[in-house]
Order: sequence, then structure tokens, then C-alpha cells
Amino acid sequence: MSCLCLLAEVLEKEAVGSLELYTVDLPAGMEVTEGMRWHGPGPISVVLVTEISPDVEPGRYSFGIGIEVDGKDYGTIPCTIEVIDTTGIGD
Repeated sequence: MSCLCLLAEVLEKEAVGSLELYTVDLPAGMEVTEGMRWHGPGPISVVLVTEISPDVEPGRYSFGIGIEVDGKDYGTIPCTIEVIDTTGIGD
């Protein structure tokens, strides 16, 4: 069972008090921050923002996003970002 499926089952069955996300093996020149969070009477939603430095070379970059619910770590899910050359776009 994947981490994401396990997390979905936990979130459906129990009230969630806290949800924390973290990165693992984030490539140099990239930063992931929390853009916004919504915590209503049901689900918790988090929007992550990825900032990429202009000196990062085009290519595919992989890292992990870790998930912690109510203090219990459920591991990481893979994330891949493709950086493209934007030279000349919008000129």
C-alpha cells in the first residue's frame, strides 16, 4: 500500500488535529514552502509553493514530500519537477 493511500484512509476515518509536510532530498536551488492552509470541520488542505532559482539547469529533479498527521510520520511520497528553459518566452 502506498503512503498516499494509507494517508487517505487515516484522514477518512479519524479527525485530524494537525498535518505537517516536509521535504526530503530537495535539490539545491529549490525551496518548497507552504503557500496556504485550510482547516475546516473536516479535511485539512495545504498548498505547497516551489520556488526555483534562475541558476538551476533545465532537467528533471526528484525529491520526497513527507507527511506527518497528528505527530505520526507516514513517510514520503515522490515528487518530480521538470525545469524548462524559458529563454525567449514572453519577449
